[in-house]
Amino acid sequence: MGWIEDINPIIHFENLEFNPHPAFWQAEKGGVQATGHFPVNGKWYSVVGGGTGLYGDGVNTFEVWGDDMDDVIGYLNKDEVEEWLIEMQSK
Repeated sequence: MGWIEDINPIIHFENLEFNPHPAFWQAEKGGVQATGHFPVNGKWYSVVGGGTGLYGDGVNTFEVWGDDMDDVIGYLNKDEVEEWLIEMQSK
């Protein structure tokens, strides 16, 4: 992977802390959200799922959004979210 060893700490899917989605109508439907900023570049990220209108079930699939994105990317599995997290940290 090369450069990836130089990022410390790197955020992986397993490091995400999911909490009930802050919008009450999402939380009531089981919506979850993990948000934060990458230590390496300060960019923000959001990984959500499980609620009404969210593009993922919050268990196996998720919706992601972050800095420099015009729109969300939905229905990513955990491995795809991991790839997205690493890509966002490399920019």
